[in-house]
Amino acid sequence: MRDNYYIEQLQRIQESEINFQISTFWDTGFTIKLGDEQNGIKAETTFVTLSTAVEWLILRVMEHFPDSVYAKIRATMINKIRTGLVDTEKITNYWLNLYIAGYEKRYPDLYTKLKGEIENPELPESIK
Repeated sequence: MRDNYYIEQLQRIQESEINFQISTFWDTGFTIKLGDEQNGIKAETTFVTLSTAVEWLILRVMEHFPDSVYAKIRATMINKIRTGLVDTEKITNYWLNLYIAGYEKRYPDLYTKLKGEIENPELPESIK
C-alpha cells in the first residue's frame, strides 16, 4: 500500500464534509471518533496503530454515511475491483478526479461536469 494512502483517505473523508477526530496519548494508542460533539459521535474506539484506526474509520464512514460522496465513489471502486472490471493500478487518478466533484461549493463548474458520474458512476474506457 502506498505510504500516503491513509492520509489520502482522511483527506477525502474530511472533504466529504464528514467530521471525525483522532487523538493520541503515548501509551494508549490512537482514539478515533466518527462525528463531533456538536452533531453527535456515531462511533468511537482506540487502536494501537494509526493505520488500523483509519481502516476502522473508513468502514464506519461507509456504514453511517452511505450517501456521502466518499462512500459512493469508494463502493463503486470496490465493486469494479471485485468484478475485475478495472486495473487497480489505474484507479488513483480517476478516484481523485471524481472526488473533486465533492467540491461543489469550491468548484461549481467542475462539480456540474462530474455530477452525473457521482450519481451514476462509470469508469471511462481508458481505465477498464
